[in-house]
Amino acid sequence: MNKTHILIISDIHLGSKICNSVILLETLKGYFYEKLIIVGDLYERGGVFTDEHFEFLRYLRENRGKIIYIDGNHDPAGEGLINGIIGIDAVKKYKWEICGKKLCAIHGHQFDKLCFIFSEPLIDKIFMNFVWCLKMINMHWFNIAKWLDDFHNNLSFRFANKAKKYAKKHKINIIICGHIHKPLHLTFTDKNGSIEYFNCGSWVEDTCSFITIDENGKIKLHSILVN
Repeated sequence: MNKTHILIISDIHLGSKICNSVILLETLKGYFYEKLIIVGDLYERGGVFTDEHFEFLRYLRENRGKIIYIDGNHDPAGEGLINGIIGIDAVKKYKWEICGKKLCAIHGHQFDKLCFIFSEPLIDKIFMNFVWCLKMINMHWFNIAKWLDDFHNNLSFRFANKAKKYAKKHKINIIICGHIHKPLHLTFTDKNGSIEYFNCGSWVEDTCSFITIDENGKIKLHSILVN
């Protein structure tokens, strides 16, 4: 049994056919933690829940006393569905301090001007299936999968810069996001100091990821190769 002070996950997307809930549940059960922070998008609106998805929800309900839930674009706090599913209220963001450093966890759709499009279940499903089909196409003269990865990387870096600006404005030392489905750790430094950016990644990609924070404030980004 691994031990950590805080464990952070994001973008589980229960209801999606590519949700790796079984591996996520095994991962969580392999840790003793004091607090679990979920940084949005627990479920896929309009998706179909499997027995494995319901098993994961049962685990969350049983451990709801340890959970902080931050709303995402798929599960906004105003809808109150998280309260009905897990039994806790969702918050817009979560701020806390460890060893003199100010941390903030926020889903990050606030930095994405187009996220409202993908909040519509049908549009989001069509887009996800379209991307999945593109990855399956293999042409000897053009590697679509690599092009998509490069595009995702560029998008991820632009997103990180927006998160950094938010952190600087609100005097945050470490900002932790989800939304973009790309695990990443960057340190931005200028004459006024440094800001650390972490992204939890997701549980619907070939590589799933999560974050741990120990009692001394040491943050580690973990990755699990699914396929």
